Amino acid sequence: MVAQNIHSWCRKQAPQVGLSRSSPNSTKIHQMAPRGRTNLASLAERLRLTREALALSQAELCRRSGIAPQAWNNYETARKRISVDNAIKLRAATGIPLDWVYCADMRSVPLEIATKLQALYSVMQKQGRLAS
Repeated sequence: MVAQNIHSWCRKQAPQVGLSRSSPNSTKIHQMAPRGRTNLASLAERLRLTREALALSQAELCRRSGIAPQAWNNYETARKRISVDNAIKLRAATGIPLDWVYCADMRSVPLEIATKLQALYSVMQKQGRLAS
């Protein structure tokens, strides 16, 4: 049932991300964010946008997840790549899947967060602020 709702939502959102409703790709939620963007700047951008989509400050996210604030700041500013251990802590605290963190694959991101992420990406795309 949940997967069916996600696919239905994706079909409705397809025109907003440049896909036709009948496109075989229209049910793939990961089309909303560029896939395969695994460089450090893109990963940092995803982490920052994810935190913003969760409506959390860095301090609050760190408190909830148990990640050291300086470490999180280093991740968001592309000084360091998030460790697997800390990505697992993020997953446990927020439900954000490692596929999203490391591979920009949105398919298993919770729908409410995916919707907010898509909106943030749209704004950044219009402003020309997406990392390459």
